[in-house]
Amino acid sequence: MQAALALTLVASAESLLCAVATDQLHRGPRAELNRELLAQGVGNAVSGLLGGLPITSVIVLSSANIAAGAATRWSALLHGVWVALFAVAGAKVLGLLPLAALAALLVHVGVNLVKVKEYRRTAVHGEASVYAVTLLEVVFIYLLRGIGLGFGLALLRLLRHATVAEVEVREAGDALVAVVKGRLSFLSVPALTQQLQAIAPRRTVELRREVEQMDHAAVEALRGRRVGYENEGGRVVNASL
Repeated sequence: MQAALALTLVASAESLLCAVATDQLHRGPRAELNRELLAQGVGNAVSGLLGGLPITSVIVLSSANIAAGAATRWSALLHGVWVALFAVAGAKVLGLLPLAALAALLVHVGVNLVKVKEYRRTAVHGEASVYAVTLLEVVFIYLLRGIGLGFGLALLRLLRHATVAEVEVREAGDALVAVVKGRLSFLSVPALTQQLQAIAPRRTVELRREVEQMDHAAVEALRGRRVGYENEGGRVVNASL
């Protein structure tokens, strides 16, 4: 069961990434991702019933087709036909090919797929560490572990950002304006409460919200801090809380 789930996750992710990557390599029709996953599921079900291997999109083969000038979906079908013909009619000849030569070919194609420009773009968005760790883990240790580690790091990064709350306080005459920004959830309540408690006491505060999303825990935190601030002698101007 564990192996089946791992293969499902890896194959689905690989197919989607392959579709997105190949869309950047040609000017033809764009891939329909839902259709890709549906076709992969049906193909794997049939392959499993026939005793075949798992089916997934492969960026190496797709990029080779595009580099050869393929312009239609027939290239994928014919690719399978050529592989079948060589496997049946030329198995002995293919067996003479040095594995080192085949490995060098795959490494060459893989290196060409790694774009330094894309890595710099991930660095701008703070995702360079996820990219680098996943790449090193996949290349030097193990594919499934590398992908799992990449997902884990991305999830931790997402959770870390979910715990961040920003409260900008500025003077506005005799009053203070406190602007709450970001996505507020129960994860960001401790940081939100700490910043609200740092507002100068016994002042008139206009509380503004510039948030994309806010759950019930965050609403209760804002409401509770408003009551506490007013009990300390201050005044909060915000009828929505």
